Amino acid sequence: MNQRLDRTARLIVESEGTACTMAMNFTFGLHEDFVRSCLRLLVSLGKATNGDAATNSDKMHEVFSERTGHVADPDSLALFHLTRKVRNAFTHAAGLVRQDLVDHYATLSSTAQATWSELTSEEFRIPRVGEPAAFGVSGLIGALAVQKRLAYDVNLGLQLAVPRDAWADMAVNEYFAESGKSVKDPSARRSVIGYLRGGFGALNLSAAEIQAGIERKKKSGML
Repeated sequence: MNQRLDRTARLIVESEGTACTMAMNFTFGLHEDFVRSCLRLLVSLGKATNGDAATNSDKMHEVFSERTGHVADPDSLALFHLTRKVRNAFTHAAGLVRQDLVDHYATLSSTAQATWSELTSEEFRIPRVGEPAAFGVSGLIGALAVQKRLAYDVNLGLQLAVPRDAWADMAVNEYFAESGKSVKDPSARRSVIGYLRGGFGALNLSAAEIQAGIERKKKSGML
Protein backbone atom coordinates (compact mmCIF):
# COMPACT_ATOMS: atom_id res chain seq x y z
CA MET A 1 0.00 0.00 0.00
CA ASN A 2 1.05 3.62 -0.61
CA GLN A 3 3.96 2.56 -2.84
CA ARG A 4 5.02 3.81 -6.25
CA LEU A 5 4.16 1.43 -9.08
CA ASP A 6 7.81 0.60 -9.79
CA ARG A 7 8.43 -0.21 -6.12
CA THR A 8 5.24 -2.29 -5.94
CA ALA A 9 6.16 -4.22 -9.07
CA ARG A 10 9.63 -4.99 -7.67
CA LEU A 11 8.16 -6.22 -4.37
CA ILE A 12 5.76 -8.52 -6.21
CA VAL A 13 8.57 -9.98 -8.32
CA GLU A 14 10.78 -10.53 -5.27
CA SER A 15 7.94 -12.14 -3.34
CA GLU A 16 7.84 -15.07 -5.78
CA GLY A 17 11.32 -16.22 -4.81
CA THR A 18 10.56 -15.80 -1.12
CA ALA A 19 7.28 -17.71 -1.29
CA CYS A 20 8.74 -20.56 -3.36
CA THR A 21 11.80 -20.92 -1.14
CA MET A 22 9.58 -20.95 1.94
CA ALA A 23 7.50 -23.65 0.28
CA MET A 24 10.67 -25.73 -0.08
CA ASN A 25 10.77 -26.04 3.70
CA PHE A 26 7.50 -27.96 3.57
CA THR A 27 8.67 -30.22 0.73
CA PHE A 28 11.87 -30.99 2.63
CA GLY A 29 9.86 -31.82 5.73
CA LEU A 30 7.75 -34.33 3.81
CA HIS A 31 10.75 -35.87 2.08
CA GLU A 32 12.75 -36.16 5.30
CA ASP A 33 9.81 -37.85 7.03
CA PHE A 34 9.50 -40.30 4.13
CA VAL A 35 13.17 -41.31 4.18
CA ARG A 36 13.22 -41.58 7.97
CA SER A 37 10.09 -43.75 7.92
CA CYS A 38 11.88 -46.08 5.50
CA LEU A 39 14.89 -46.17 7.81
CA ARG A 40 12.56 -47.00 10.71
CA LEU A 41 11.24 -49.91 8.66
CA LEU A 42 14.82 -51.15 8.33
CA VAL A 43 15.25 -50.74 12.10
CA SER A 44 12.27 -53.04 12.70
CA LEU A 45 13.98 -55.65 10.54
CA GLY A 46 17.34 -55.31 12.29
CA LYS A 47 19.00 -53.72 9.25
CA ALA A 48 19.48 -50.23 10.72
CA THR A 49 19.77 -48.54 14.11
CA ASN A 50 17.59 -45.98 15.85
CA GLY A 51 20.42 -43.52 15.32
CA ASP A 52 20.22 -44.14 11.58
CA ALA A 53 16.50 -43.34 11.62
CA ALA A 54 17.21 -39.98 13.28
CA THR A 55 19.82 -38.91 10.72
CA ASN A 56 19.39 -35.40 9.35
CA SER A 57 18.88 -34.62 5.67
CA ASP A 58 22.58 -33.91 5.11
CA LYS A 59 23.36 -37.63 5.50
CA MET A 60 20.10 -39.61 5.46
CA HIS A 61 20.31 -40.75 1.82
CA GLU A 62 23.92 -41.80 2.26
CA VAL A 63 23.05 -43.77 5.41
CA PHE A 64 20.12 -45.39 3.63
CA SER A 65 22.41 -46.45 0.78
CA GLU A 66 24.88 -47.99 3.24
CA ARG A 67 22.12 -50.00 4.93
CA THR A 68 20.45 -51.24 1.75
CA GLY A 69 23.32 -51.51 -0.71
CA HIS A 70 21.46 -49.44 -3.30
CA VAL A 71 23.39 -46.31 -4.29
CA ALA A 72 21.29 -43.28 -5.19
CA ASP A 73 21.90 -41.47 -8.47
CA PRO A 74 24.88 -39.20 -7.72
CA ASP A 75 23.58 -36.26 -9.77
CA SER A 76 20.18 -36.37 -8.06
CA LEU A 77 21.92 -36.52 -4.70
CA ALA A 78 24.18 -33.58 -5.53
CA LEU A 79 21.18 -31.53 -6.68
CA PHE A 80 19.28 -32.47 -3.51
CA HIS A 81 22.14 -31.10 -1.42
CA LEU A 82 22.21 -27.99 -3.60
CA THR A 83 18.56 -27.26 -2.87
CA ARG A 84 19.15 -28.11 0.79
CA LYS A 85 21.96 -25.58 1.01
CA VAL A 86 19.81 -22.92 -0.67
CA ARG A 87 17.08 -23.65 1.87
CA ASN A 88 19.59 -23.41 4.73
CA ALA A 89 20.99 -20.12 3.45
CA PHE A 90 17.48 -18.75 3.11
CA THR A 91 16.60 -19.84 6.64
CA HIS A 92 19.85 -19.39 8.56
CA ALA A 93 21.99 -16.90 6.63
CA ALA A 94 19.67 -13.90 6.28
CA GLY A 95 18.50 -15.24 2.93
CA LEU A 96 21.87 -14.59 1.26
CA VAL A 97 24.20 -16.85 -0.72
CA ARG A 98 27.24 -17.96 1.26
CA GLN A 99 30.58 -19.24 -0.01
CA ASP A 100 29.75 -22.86 0.82
CA LEU A 101 26.73 -22.63 -1.47
CA VAL A 102 28.81 -21.13 -4.29
CA ASP A 103 31.36 -23.92 -3.81
CA HIS A 104 28.63 -26.57 -4.08
CA TYR A 105 27.35 -25.06 -7.30
CA ALA A 106 30.91 -25.17 -8.67
CA THR A 107 31.37 -28.86 -7.82
CA LEU A 108 28.31 -30.05 -9.72
CA SER A 109 29.12 -32.32 -12.64
CA SER A 110 28.23 -31.27 -16.16
CA THR A 111 25.46 -33.88 -16.20
CA ALA A 112 24.03 -32.55 -12.92
CA GLN A 113 24.08 -29.02 -14.33
CA ALA A 114 22.34 -30.22 -17.48
CA THR A 115 19.75 -32.09 -15.41
CA TRP A 116 19.01 -28.98 -13.35
CA SER A 117 18.61 -26.90 -16.50
CA GLU A 118 16.28 -29.52 -17.94
CA LEU A 119 14.16 -29.69 -14.78
CA THR A 120 13.88 -25.92 -14.35
CA SER A 121 13.90 -24.86 -18.02
CA GLU A 122 16.48 -22.25 -17.04
CA GLU A 123 20.16 -21.80 -17.83
CA PHE A 124 22.43 -23.09 -15.08
CA ARG A 125 24.16 -20.21 -13.31
CA ILE A 126 26.46 -20.06 -10.29
CA PRO A 127 25.34 -17.23 -7.96
CA ARG A 128 27.67 -14.78 -6.25
CA VAL A 129 28.20 -14.46 -2.53
CA GLY A 130 25.71 -11.98 -1.12
CA GLU A 131 23.02 -12.54 -3.73
CA PRO A 132 19.56 -13.55 -2.50
CA ALA A 133 19.37 -17.29 -1.77
CA ALA A 134 15.96 -17.96 -3.26
CA PHE A 135 14.28 -20.08 -5.91
CA GLY A 136 11.39 -19.09 -8.10
CA VAL A 137 8.66 -21.37 -9.35
CA SER A 138 11.08 -23.16 -11.68
CA GLY A 139 13.50 -23.84 -8.84
CA LEU A 140 10.73 -25.20 -6.66
CA ILE A 141 9.66 -27.51 -9.50
CA GLY A 142 13.27 -28.64 -9.87
CA ALA A 143 13.58 -29.36 -6.15
CA LEU A 144 10.38 -31.43 -6.18
CA ALA A 145 11.57 -33.38 -9.21
CA VAL A 146 14.89 -34.19 -7.52
CA GLN A 147 13.09 -35.37 -4.38
CA LYS A 148 10.85 -37.58 -6.51
CA ARG A 149 13.87 -39.17 -8.18
CA LEU A 150 15.50 -39.86 -4.82
CA ALA A 151 12.24 -41.27 -3.46
CA TYR A 152 12.31 -43.72 -6.37
CA ASP A 153 15.86 -44.70 -5.40
CA VAL A 154 14.72 -45.24 -1.80
CA ASN A 155 11.93 -47.49 -3.09
CA LEU A 156 14.45 -49.57 -5.03
CA GLY A 157 16.65 -49.81 -1.94
CA LEU A 158 13.76 -51.12 0.13
CA GLN A 159 12.95 -53.74 -2.48
CA LEU A 160 16.51 -55.02 -2.14
CA ALA A 161 16.84 -54.83 1.64
CA VAL A 162 13.46 -56.02 2.88
CA PRO A 163 13.02 -59.83 2.70
CA ARG A 164 10.18 -61.04 0.52
CA ASP A 165 8.41 -62.75 3.41
CA ALA A 166 8.40 -59.42 5.27
CA TRP A 167 6.85 -57.72 2.22
CA ALA A 168 4.24 -60.47 2.04
CA ASP A 169 3.42 -60.01 5.73
CA MET A 170 3.08 -56.24 5.32
CA ALA A 171 0.85 -56.66 2.28
CA VAL A 172 -1.38 -59.24 3.96
CA ASN A 173 -1.67 -57.23 7.18
CA GLU A 174 -2.46 -54.05 5.25
CA TYR A 175 -5.16 -55.77 3.20
CA PHE A 176 -6.99 -57.27 6.16
CA ALA A 177 -6.67 -54.09 8.22
CA GLU A 178 -8.27 -52.03 5.45
CA SER A 179 -10.83 -54.55 4.23
CA GLY A 180 -12.05 -55.71 7.64
CA LYS A 181 -12.38 -59.24 6.26
CA SER A 182 -11.48 -62.38 8.17
CA VAL A 183 -8.18 -64.05 7.48
CA LYS A 184 -10.13 -67.35 7.51
CA ASP A 185 -12.11 -66.34 4.41
CA PRO A 186 -11.47 -69.07 1.78
CA SER A 187 -11.21 -66.41 -0.94
CA ALA A 188 -8.58 -64.47 1.01
CA ARG A 189 -5.67 -65.29 -1.27
CA ARG A 190 -7.51 -64.19 -4.41
CA SER A 191 -8.60 -60.97 -2.70
CA VAL A 192 -5.07 -60.17 -1.51
CA ILE A 193 -3.66 -60.82 -5.00
CA GLY A 194 -6.09 -58.28 -6.43
CA TYR A 195 -5.23 -55.78 -3.72
CA LEU A 196 -1.50 -56.07 -4.40
CA ARG A 197 -1.84 -54.78 -7.95
CA GLY A 198 -1.67 -51.33 -6.39
CA GLY A 199 1.22 -50.29 -4.16
CA PHE A 200 2.85 -53.73 -3.95
CA GLY A 201 2.69 -54.56 -7.64
CA ALA A 202 6.39 -53.97 -8.32
CA LEU A 203 7.33 -56.81 -5.96
CA ASN A 204 5.57 -59.47 -8.07
CA LEU A 205 4.75 -61.54 -5.01
CA SER A 206 3.69 -65.05 -6.02
CA ALA A 207 0.47 -66.73 -4.95
CA ALA A 208 2.54 -69.10 -2.81
CA GLU A 209 4.27 -66.20 -1.03
CA ILE A 210 0.93 -64.55 -0.37
CA GLN A 211 -0.59 -67.76 0.94
CA ALA A 212 2.40 -68.23 3.25
CA GLY A 213 1.83 -64.70 4.57
CA ILE A 214 -1.82 -65.49 5.21
CA GLU A 215 -0.85 -68.66 7.08
CA ARG A 216 1.63 -66.73 9.24
CA LYS A 217 -1.10 -64.22 10.04
CA LYS A 218 -3.47 -67.01 11.05
CA LYS A 219 -0.84 -68.42 13.39
CA SER A 220 -0.16 -65.02 14.93
CA GLY A 221 -3.81 -64.71 15.90
CA MET A 222 -4.04 -61.21 14.32
CA LEU A 223 -7.44 -61.04 12.64
